[in-house]
Amino acid sequence: MLQNSQDAKKAKHSTFSKVSETVSEIVGSPWWFIFSIVLVLIWALSGFVIGFGENWQLWINTTTTILTFLMMSLLHASQSKWEKKMERIQTKEKTALNAIKSETAQIVNASTTINTDKQNDTEKLSSLQ
Repeated sequence: MLQNSQDAKKAKHSTFSKVSETVSEIVGSPWWFIFSIVLVLIWALSGFVIGFGENWQLWINTTTTILTFLMMSLLHASQSKWEKKMERIQTKEKTALNAIKSETAQIVNASTTINTDKQNDTEKLSSLQ
């Protein structure tokens, strides 16, 4: 029973992720901006037909408030997903940098040892001559 519950939660989360990604792509496109401008122009011009009254203003205020609320929810979801990706990337970067630092230190130590050995060998040869 518990497994089915977890599977259902994963399926819902996956569906939400897919929907939010699709909506984010659409809303982030230049076509959505053009569509929004056209809707505002239609609303503005409708004032001449139905009158510039309270209902006319209420319609655009309500619509923009609802859309803003929904877009903020989607923005938060996509930002959270992006932050998780960035954390994974930063962890991988830190691991790679630590490995490089370790390898660099080993190379420097080996180089120092070789130089010291060379210097000792040169001193031995000089003392033999």
